[in-house]
Amino acid sequence: MALLLLILTAYFVARYQFRETVLIRDEGNFTHAAQRVLDGGIPYRDVYVLKTPFVIYFMAAVEYAAGSSLAAIRVATSVYGLATTCLLYLFMRRSFGRAAGLFAALAFALMTLNESTIVHSASAEFFMLFWVAAAVGSWIYAPRRDNPWLLLLAGIAAGMAYQCKQSGSMVLIFLLAEIAWRKLLSPPDQPMRPAQIVEQATLAMIGFGLVTVATLLFFAWQGALSQYVECTWTSIGSYVGGRSLDVASIVSRFQLILRDSIKQDISLWVLGVIGALIPIFRRRESSAHGLWLLLAGSAGMAIIAGQSYRQYFDLLFLPLAVGCGIAAGRLWRAVINPRAGIPRRVICAVLLVLAWVGPVHQAIRLLSLPDDQKVALMRGLRPFDTSQQVAAYLADKIAPDECLFILGSEPQIYFYAERRNCSRLVLTYPLTGPYDYAATLQQEFINDLVENRPPYVLLVNMEASLGEFPVLTRQFLARIKPVLNELYEFESVFPPTSGDSAQPSGNSAAVFHIWRRNY
Repeated sequence: MALLLLILTAYFVARYQFRETVLIRDEGNFTHAAQRVLDGGIPYRDVYVLKTPFVIYFMAAVEYAAGSSLAAIRVATSVYGLATTCLLYLFMRRSFGRAAGLFAALAFALMTLNESTIVHSASAEFFMLFWVAAAVGSWIYAPRRDNPWLLLLAGIAAGMAYQCKQSGSMVLIFLLAEIAWRKLLSPPDQPMRPAQIVEQATLAMIGFGLVTVATLLFFAWQGALSQYVECTWTSIGSYVGGRSLDVASIVSRFQLILRDSIKQDISLWVLGVIGALIPIFRRRESSAHGLWLLLAGSAGMAIIAGQSYRQYFDLLFLPLAVGCGIAAGRLWRAVINPRAGIPRRVICAVLLVLAWVGPVHQAIRLLSLPDDQKVALMRGLRPFDTSQQVAAYLADKIAPDECLFILGSEPQIYFYAERRNCSRLVLTYPLTGPYDYAATLQQEFINDLVENRPPYVLLVNMEASLGEFPVLTRQFLARIKPVLNELYEFESVFPPTSGDSAQPSGNSAAVFHIWRRNY
């Protein structure tokens, strides 16, 4: 227990140093939607969100309890990560022993620290990992106790994973695929009975269905069921489906991971993959010989998402951490086994140490950076680095009961400014792609501008913010700019790197263009 507390303490202290890390778009989408929830708004109806609602309501609880500050969001996210680490340790200890639990907890802490502290520490994938741990832990432990309630609990946890993000459906797929895998590998003298297969699959699907139905009933009660279905089912399908999924794009995504992620903790990735495969060859002594399916499914979901965003690969942290626990636990048992022989014990000890040297060194290097370099890591992320300054500038000019209109996909500015959105379409990505619904959303966006006439409009002068398809983005701007020129007059611009200045300048290359209502 003392070692676990040491891991948890180090994990929290490490992330606490980055409690002022700026928000990226998805995080801004969650936190602003949470603000609207606290004001009586409903996600999807009042704020367009493409992801399922768990993170929104988690953020609303945080903001209700601790206020709308960056530090509160980051600290709460760290505490959530501690809860995931504890849950991972508990089920690994019960299923594979204390050493495996500690190594799994350490691997999870290191990977999430090294690879998702600076840029996307509050991604939907990060919040999903708690529910993945709950599902996998219940599922693996259930056969040992012959407990159907644990199977139902695994299905419920899979449903909650889906309510963090649609890629959480991978967890239910894993549960069902793992049944088939166990049936395939079951020994002839102990075959799985058809009744067992049906019971396990049914309980998992019932648990998943309970969460899904409860969510649908909630939004029906709030009068926002059609918007929930529109955003999280219809729109997201076209949105992701519009991205390329060919050999070249898949290769580029793996190159990104090799360059930006695996290099940080490559030894843990290797150890985790080996550990995920070990139970296949130790079938009679392990109930986790389908763990490799979770690892493969997580990688598959990251690829299917269709973009080279690092946070998509955060899903792999949980199965990799479990694999690290299994493999490192076996090495540790060999090291402390006096009957294993000196050469074998020495080799196992060397392998065990080598697996952790690189990741631990990377974590120490990250934490030992001077404060000015830590701040520098958070800057240069256009346009997130200057979002707080432009939000402060606009908040001084817009009354609390007035709304703000942003032409771009920067919902974190609404959060920083603590001003409500004039249009539910706080992201322009869905408006500027090859989607069936794009034209309808564009008209809704323009109508919101004309009807609400907010005192200020913020135009984000970046294609990366406006859309993923440059030609279609320019066509959309050609539709809305005449309306903007008629109703507003250009006031100034905000430079892309303004240091601590809160005043706009005349720099024409600035990211933010500020327009003032013309009456």
